[in-house]
Amino acid sequence: MSDLLVTNIGELVTNDPAHGGLLGIIEGAALAVVDGSIAWFGSEGELPPGHLDLPIHDAGGASVVPGFVDPHTHIVFAGDRSEEFSRRLAGESYEEILAAGGGILSTVEATRAASGNDLFDDAAARASRMLAAGTTTVEVKSGYGLEVDDEAKQLAVAARVDAELPIDVVPTFLGAHVVPAEYRDRRDEYIDLVCTWMLEACAPLATFADVFCDEAAFTVDEARRILEASAERGLALRLHADQLGRIAPPTSLPTSERPAPTISTTPPPMTSPGCATPARLRCCSPVCPSRCGFLTRMAGRSGTGESRWPSPQTAIPGPHGSRRCPL
Repeated sequence: MSDLLVTNIGELVTNDPAHGGLLGIIEGAALAVVDGSIAWFGSEGELPPGHLDLPIHDAGGASVVPGFVDPHTHIVFAGDRSEEFSRRLAGESYEEILAAGGGILSTVEATRAASGNDLFDDAAARASRMLAAGTTTVEVKSGYGLEVDDEAKQLAVAARVDAELPIDVVPTFLGAHVVPAEYRDRRDEYIDLVCTWMLEACAPLATFADVFCDEAAFTVDEARRILEASAERGLALRLHADQLGRIAPPTSLPTSERPAPTISTTPPPMTSPGCATPARLRCCSPVCPSRCGFLTRMAGRSGTGESRWPSPQTAIPGPHGSRRCPL
């Protein structure tokens, strides 16, 4: 609905301290939407008469808050990795499962086999659940095709979700998620593919490019090469780093001349000397704490990769409330 008057709002969160406090909360508020944009908000007693003819929605005293922005998701995928929970609880590590063809590689196999329509149906259902929980903007990564056509297929599905659902999708190209099984002994050839044909097909469908820079994925030098090639194609940059172990000082990670590159990380670096790096590099740095629980351990930061998670029994479901959502 492009025109709407929301009345009887118990608390309206404006995020503007001018309205009081850090959240800028207005009690007993109303909000007017005209042509799809917020035209007025404030105390309901001060509602301008010109908005009284708008269709009214009574909030019933509930709170009204800005929509949530989820900056790191994988909602376009196929397959089911729930059996990996029991394997992790039995002591297998994320890296061991990945080396045996599970983890990301398992989802790659299923996603390659799925049709675009099947991927859309599943992704739309996930996006609908996110909408119901208040998320209105979502970053969506590829990364489960790892070949030209299937990476483009994932991004096309993300665009369709954006077009057909009332949620804003920000698409990210993640062809450098891991090296696929068929290139395991030909890493350089795969990186060449990502930097040439894959980027040529996927850059027009994406806003960002991302690289998984970690012990089980890509080195710092490999990540720098891929991100530089992505920047040349006009993509803004993201970096998924430091999940399984510190592989290089954060200051050696590549940056972009484009504003606000993004580094997604797990909590430990926030307590290390490298925690100020995102600020020095003018980066936005989402923190993904639930990832540690999903992996059943927290990677050591001493360079040894030892577990810091107190007990494997503390494993929790993955993001978006679904144990089937892959990392």
